[in-house]
Amino acid sequence: NHDNDDVFNSDIIITNIEPNNEIMQEVNTFLEQWNDASAFISQKTSGSTGKPKIITIEKSKMLESAKMTNDFLKLKENDKALLCISPNYIGGKMMIVRAIERKLNLHVTNVSGNPLLNNKITFDFSAMVPYQVEKILAAAPEKLNQIKKLIIGGAQISDKTAKKLSDFPTEIYSTFGMTETISHIALKNISK
Repeated sequence: NHDNDDVFNSDIIITNIEPNNEIMQEVNTFLEQWNDASAFISQKTSGSTGKPKIITIEKSKMLESAKMTNDFLKLKENDKALLCISPNYIGGKMMIVRAIERKLNLHVTNVSGNPLLNNKITFDFSAMVPYQVEKILAAAPEKLNQIKKLIIGGAQISDKTAKKLSDFPTEIYSTFGMTETISHIALKNISK
């Protein structure tokens, strides 16, 4: 439990693991919003429930959502998390909030189809979209072993991809949710 003075404390370790990392500006912009006096964050919806619009989300609800995910995945302080999706979207924002809530070490790389291409680090946790997972599977599937726990969201994962993923030791979950639900509301285990 957090008291009111430190509930939005963003004093976390952030490591930029890629030269010329454009996503770091998005991370810093989000942290400025997180640390301001407002109790809300503005976020554009994806349009899955109608025309895209700007909604406000309570920071306290984002923190509670992050806590539930961190607890479910048994993440602990100083675990290494990989941010490889844009903080302009709810999925990227929530990766940062999960790091804040659990004091995870957040490693930031550019958003790309294959965020593990040149990676040599083993991460405890990451979130990706299906396109990224499919690119990793096509180029170097063994790279997925560099992530211990992976959530996949933003779009539905194909049955073909889910079947391939069941062969990995990585704990992998397909997620269901949307911006309006502050990230996912359900996780489906698709690993062994």
